[in-house]
Amino acid sequence: MLLSLAASGSTDRGAELGALQRCLGELDEQPRRAVLLAYLYGFTREEISAGLGVPLGTVKTWIRRSVERSGSKFTRAAQTPRIRI
Repeated sequence: MLLSLAASGSTDRGAELGALQRCLGELDEQPRRAVLLAYLYGFTREEISAGLGVPLGTVKTWIRRSVERSGSKFTRAAQTPRIRI
């Protein structure tokens, strides 16, 4: 899924997304969903909270801890174009 977003012909971008995918695989399901919704799909923390049915503070904590654990990979992924559904 994430690898399909790599820029065509860009080996470095593909490697970055591969590393990001591995980092995401290390997260528990709910934090992973929150991170994907925020950074890949561009949803706000409030939208994620409502969609997952959890408190806003929980969503913020999941995302903050996930980003801290995984370093700058999420921040770089946030610079890619977002897909709104």
